[in-house]
Parts: sequence; structure tokens; C-alpha cells
Amino acid sequence: MDKIVVSGNQDIRIICKENSSYTLSFLILDSAKLNLELILEGENSEINVKGAYLLKDSEVTINTIQRHKIQNSVSNLDIRGLLLGSSKAEYRGKILIEHGASFSNASQLNKNILLSENAHAVSIPSLEVFTNDVKCSHGSASGPLDREQMLYLMSRGFDENLAKRELIKATFAELDLGALQSEVNAFINQISY
Repeated sequence: MDKIVVSGNQDIRIICKENSSYTLSFLILDSAKLNLELILEGENSEINVKGAYLLKDSEVTINTIQRHKIQNSVSNLDIRGLLLGSSKAEYRGKILIEHGASFSNASQLNKNILLSENAHAVSIPSLEVFTNDVKCSHGSASGPLDREQMLYLMSRGFDENLAKRELIKATFAELDLGALQSEVNAFINQISY
């Protein structure tokens, strides 16, 4: 498993051949542009990507493509963002299942927590499937913290700031970023709510 902190403009291409797997975790803490291409060229290949961007008055653009070129391949992509102040995030993701890539399984998810009225996130997931017998899913969600979850925690004795902090931590803990998780938690802990 590789773990990287992305800064500036970065292009990453990952190619998996037959019977191989690769996992990437990434973290973005400031303005950046990331182009990420996942290419599955061999049967029984698998790529898993987990990423987070934590922004305060910054902008991030992420473009991803999950290209399945052959059958029996798997790709999973889960990218989550936390936006404070006037931060802006743009995510464009494409799952491409080429002819002959039957029995492929691809998933793509982008979630954003907007912690200010000036924060803005755009998420554009897409699918292009040129064969049958595949399983593909994509989704996105952007918005403030769930008010009902906040009220539940507050009814259990959490003050509002602690409830926000714990909900945000839980959202990013689901990613399981390994060694990068401590940097995520440090960022979340230093936020003034």
C-alpha cells in the first residue's frame, strides 16, 4: 500500500496486470490538482484508492478515470472532502468499462462536508460501459453535517463542537487511511467550530 500527500499539480497512473492488486491512500491539505488514472489490464487485477482532502480557504481539482480493459477486474475509489471557509472542490470521475471487460466490478464515491456557507463542492461522476455482465456504482453527496446526528450526540451529553468533531472524524475514519489518519485527525482537532 502506498500513501502520499499530494501538493501542487500531480499526475498519477496506476496499471495492474494479471493477478495483481494495488492500494493507494492519499491526502491533500492545500490547493492542488490531481489527475489519477487507474488502468486494469489483466484478469483478476484490483485497484483500491482511498483519499481525503481537508481544505481551509483552498481549492482542489481531482480528475479520475477507472479504465477496465479486460474481464474479471475490480476497482474501488472512495474520496472524501472537508471544506472550510471559502474552499472549493471539483471532482470529475469516470468509470470506463471497455469491450471485452465483462464481469468487471467498479465503484466510485465522492463525499464532501461543507462547514461554511462559502464553501462549495461540485462532484460529477460518470459511467461509460461498452459490454454486458458488469457491476458498476457511483455516487456523490455534498452538504453540511447531518442535523439529526448532531442532535442525537448532543442529547447524549456532547456539546455542539465536540459533536461536530466526532461526526467529522467518523466520516474520515471509514476511509482507513492508515498512517495518514493521524494527519487527518490533527487537522480536524485544530478546527475552530
